[in-house]
Amino acid sequence: MDVQPAHLNRDSFRDSFKGLVALKIMIDLPFGFPINNIISLVRQQIIAARDLIKCHPLTPELATELFTSKGIGVFRFSAALIEWSESELNDVKRLCVQAYKNAWHLPRSTAGALFIFPKTHAGKESTLPMAVLAQELLLHAERCMRPEDVSNKSC
Repeated sequence: MDVQPAHLNRDSFRDSFKGLVALKIMIDLPFGFPINNIISLVRQQIIAARDLIKCHPLTPELATELFTSKGIGVFRFSAALIEWSESELNDVKRLCVQAYKNAWHLPRSTAGALFIFPKTHAGKESTLPMAVLAQELLLHAERCMRPEDVSNKSC
């Protein structure tokens, strides 16, 4: 049987993620837990990870890795499952940049461009929410196109 790749558009992504979100809610969260509350939980976890490295004895590189693991990791799990608005993504980006400043023991008034710019332009090229969202969406599209994968049934 020849399996054709799924038509990849925003609506097909959204429809397939709704089922995954419902599954995640049924497993970990109380019945009927609203999606907006998931966004606030993710935000709270990112803030907790940011504050965890506020006054740390680690090297800046290790503190950055710790935040990427804890803060960005929480966002990565929900990135493609939830429809994030641009303002919500900007808020998460702001929190991430604050965390990277904490990792390097810089004041919050320091310009965030250092952490946003790529290394070729003298930046740190830190992991930011939009890049994580793009990675997760592309991974989902790749999984949808694999004929042997069960996930393509939801695409």
